[in-house]
Amino acid sequence: MFWIDAGKPRTGLIYEQMYRTRASFKLALRYCQRHKEQVQADACARSYFNADPRKFWQNVAKTANVKATRFANKIGDSIVEKDMLYVEESF
Repeated sequence: MFWIDAGKPRTGLIYEQMYRTRASFKLALRYCQRHKEQVQADACARSYFNADPRKFWQNVAKTANVKATRFANKIGDSIVEKDMLYVEESF
């Protein structure tokens, strides 16, 4: 904010401060992206140890349903879209 208010300088004290804070933000963002699952597991464990069962189970439900799909597209060994014509013709 100060950097923009100062006219976006390319040198000086305000520039150095902007440069350092931007670099630390990007570092923290990369850390969070790489350790997302660990951070979620830690949050879930904290809610368990804080004796908050409702929040614990909400966190479990959120993390457990991440890879779930709304509609099934495979039944047994056949893929529904690919084998749908065969099923319709057999009736």
